Amino acid sequence: MAIPRVVEVDPNGDVFLLCGGEGADNETCSFRVSSQVLRLTSSVVQALLGPCFREGNTLATSATVEIPLPEDKPGDMQILCSILHMRHDQAVSVLSAKTILSFAMLCDKYNCARAVQPSVELWVRNNLAAATVHDLANYLKAVSLLGYQNSARRVGANLIKEAAGSIVSLVAPDNPRLMSLCGA
Repeated sequence: MAIPRVVEVDPNGDVFLLCGGEGADNETCSFRVSSQVLRLTSSVVQALLGPCFREGNTLATSATVEIPLPEDKPGDMQILCSILHMRHDQAVSVLSAKTILSFAMLCDKYNCARAVQPSVELWVRNNLAAATVHDLANYLKAVSLLGYQNSARRVGANLIKEAAGSIVSLVAPDNPRLMSLCGA
């Protein structure tokens, strides 16, 4: 295994998130971050760093802890850590619709949608005018997953206006509940 690239999101951080290693690119990256920031912004990480898990016990008895997250994409994690640590100089300001959806799934996994809401909503709002139908479908999936109702209404309205055919096949091909809400 190759030595992971280290990103110092917080040079004084006490947690190393080791991401990647799975998938086609096999890229790995280690993010040095603050446990306090993660605890404040993610209930999942708050539990993980508590006394019921090995990672929390390790951190309680040593200066740092490494948390392997092989299924998480390094690019998405870098964006997440940069936003959570207020390191906007390290965050990406323009993202594709596909990347926004992938990022939203990571945020949902760690239950930190509220902490990233301003960034996600800004990315989507700034890209609505030039978005394709497929982009709009990805934006709708992302903001719906994160529970941003106002953004979902705005994106949904744009999708309905722009869609030439049925939007059900774009938005809900594998979601029977959503398909039934759409009248399919």
